[in-house]
Order: sequence, then C-alpha cells, then structure tokens
Amino acid sequence: MFEEQLVTFEESANFLNLVGAPILIDPVDFVGIQHAGQDLANDFGRVTRDNANPFQLVDEAGLTPLNTSTAIIIGCIESSWMLKRLEKERKVDTSAIKGKWESFMTAVVDNPITGCSKALVIAGSDKRAAIFGAYTLSRQIGVSP
Repeated sequence: MFEEQLVTFEESANFLNLVGAPILIDPVDFVGIQHAGQDLANDFGRVTRDNANPFQLVDEAGLTPLNTSTAIIIGCIESSWMLKRLEKERKVDTSAIKGKWESFMTAVVDNPITGCSKALVIAGSDKRAAIFGAYTLSRQIGVSP
C-alpha cells in the first residue's frame, strides 16, 4: 500500500513548514508512540542539520498556551486527549479509521490547541498505526527508520 505524499521541499502557501515544529503527544498515550515521536523529532534534526524539533508530552490538566505557529500532534484516537478533543470539536473526523486495525490518517487542523495556529495531526486507530504514521513522516523527510 502506498501512503499519500505528506512532504514537499518547495515553498508554497498551501503547505506547513514543520521544521522546528514541536511534536506533541499525550503523556498517557502508549510508550511506543512517545518513542516514535522522539525519533521523529531527532530525524528532523538529522535532515535539517539543526537541533531536533522540540518533543513535548502535553497533559490536558497542565496545558499552558503554546507559542507556536505550527505543531505536529501524534496519537491513538482511543487514548490521546488531544485527538479526542479535536474529534469532539469537529476539527478532525476519524470515522474512516475508527474500529480498523493498524490504520492512520493525517489532517491539517486550524487552532488545534490554544497558542498554536495549525497542526499536522497523525491519528492512529491503534498504537501501531500511530507509530507507523510517525515513521512514515520520517521516511518521507528522507530518513530510513
């Protein structure tokens, strides 16, 4: 199965610049998803030959407004509070992957969290799908996970 191309290396008004974008994951989401998020952050550093993208575990109770134009949100639709909130607010529709095995989707969302203008959301139907989605983005930026 071929994944949709998520990455371009050309300037365009229709795309997000993800270099330096914080990678946000729910701290109670699966540990494997957290590891994949940290790997993705490091992969951005390898590709850009700069510091890795910031990696943050974002707790709903302790959420403080972010100060970023873009972010990457990764999680499992059944366990990530961020994805559940985005679904509830109708900013993301995960019905296409809900109940499926090892399926993920991506979406660009406006104002996903206070203080963040846009986010690339990688939502997995289960933990393996979310992990696969993170590594798919790594592969598309040029890293062989």
